[in-house]
Amino acid sequence: MVEGCTFAGAPLFLQPIDDPIRVHSCSFSGQDTALTFAFSDRIGAVVVDSCVFEHVGNAIIGLPNQSTLSIGISNSQFHDVRGTAIGFDAGFTPRGFSAGSSVNIGGCEFLDCGNAVRLFPLGAAFFGFRASSVKRATGSGLDIRAGELHGVLDNVQIEGCGGLGVEWKGIVEGKVTNCMMRGNALGGFKVTVAAWADTLRIVGSTEVINGGPALLIEPGDDWTGVELPLVVENNLLAGNAGGGLELQVPHAGVIRHNDVWMNPGGDFVGVTDLGPNLTLDPQFCDALAGDFHVASGSPCAPSGPFGQIGALGVGCDVSTVGIDIKPGSPANVVPPNSKGILPVAILSHRLFDARQVDPRSIRLAGASLAAQQPTQQRDVNGDGLTDLVAHVDVAGMRFAPGLDVAVLEAATFYGAPIRGSDRVVLAPSKGVGRFADAEDTPVVPALAIHRVENQGGHLLVSLSLPSSESAVLELFDLAGRRVDMHDIRDVGQGTKEVAVRVGGTGVYWLRLSQGARSLTRRVDITWGAP
Repeated sequence: MVEGCTFAGAPLFLQPIDDPIRVHSCSFSGQDTALTFAFSDRIGAVVVDSCVFEHVGNAIIGLPNQSTLSIGISNSQFHDVRGTAIGFDAGFTPRGFSAGSSVNIGGCEFLDCGNAVRLFPLGAAFFGFRASSVKRATGSGLDIRAGELHGVLDNVQIEGCGGLGVEWKGIVEGKVTNCMMRGNALGGFKVTVAAWADTLRIVGSTEVINGGPALLIEPGDDWTGVELPLVVENNLLAGNAGGGLELQVPHAGVIRHNDVWMNPGGDFVGVTDLGPNLTLDPQFCDALAGDFHVASGSPCAPSGPFGQIGALGVGCDVSTVGIDIKPGSPANVVPPNSKGILPVAILSHRLFDARQVDPRSIRLAGASLAAQQPTQQRDVNGDGLTDLVAHVDVAGMRFAPGLDVAVLEAATFYGAPIRGSDRVVLAPSKGVGRFADAEDTPVVPALAIHRVENQGGHLLVSLSLPSSESAVLELFDLAGRRVDMHDIRDVGQGTKEVAVRVGGTGVYWLRLSQGARSLTRRVDITWGAP
């Protein structure tokens, strides 16, 4: 056993023979490759648990051999691994590993790696990945390829990867349950099946806003055309650019009780023998902030027609959406008790169509729509999506003393409740009619984002807090992926500046939260990151 050691710059090499070698509670940093192991011709095993790998080129690399392979990695962290966190792919011979080889990974966290796991045994192999997360891998999250692959994914979260979330190639038998894949650039889950594939089960998972298909199943080079036994049920596939479920192989079995919603590439592609499924709004709690739990009234909630759909379950009663009071105006000055009218835009995004909001249900700070002003459908923020602009009677708006946020409540035509909020500045009434911004109006202490400046690779955000309570500033991209987050503590009330890292050009959302209050602000970045 190697236990309780710190390896700073110095690598570790292992060669197990008869008995397993265990690496327990060790830390690795600064190596080109932190841990390397090679198997002899006799059966050996490596167990790595409760270890930390950070700021290394590669974390764990296995050298090729013809022996049976057994690897267990658990409760370990892999942070800032420039290459591959766990890899067994360099120089394997055509025969690959012999039958019975296995790799089990559980309770691990992979953050900002080049690749999280690359496993290329060309023979038979079992791969298990459980209760683990992969975030912001430069390549794919999991890239697993074998001549005969038996795979299990359970309770896994994979998000923000530059490639696929998961790729399985050579699958013979696979089981995927309770997994979350979101915001991966090339797609959520790609499966290439072997000619003698047995059963593939994908149940109770959520795949959202991926850049390619949520779930793609394609034939391998040796595919004979036989039907693939397939079970795909109670999955939530939404907002995926390449489509929802795409099947390129003949199939038999069960495809039912899924909710497949707003996938631009098509909801079901190449699917036959389709059972009862839904194409309904899942009513996510706060998709812009990356919260893909569903509201209690969602058709995907446990009380829905097919029980719980997706991996996350219920997390709220009302869906949060983006709104913009006085679109295009930098200051939302409201003269209370006047007889003016106030425009407010309900913003669409990849998973929400604001045109489905029932105008009759709109209330902004308690005020209903102005009778003389029809709603408008137009793109107010330049993201290519059509928003809904309504006008409310200012005289009906009600604010508690010191309140600087106006809350909009409404419902869609199909009865889903929504809520959004935006900051306002209360100013003396200017009479009847429309009103202009009052730049000289004193601003009461408020939760506010005043100014956002490009500083070359990061944004300098000027903000104010109404109290000394701790606050959080987050930056999200349009896919809902959190790009950066800052805890703001022990700074007191008033105005301050915070630097936020940004990845490149595009449309982003800043969210500032303190206590029960929060606000969002859109940021358009047109400069290239250095």
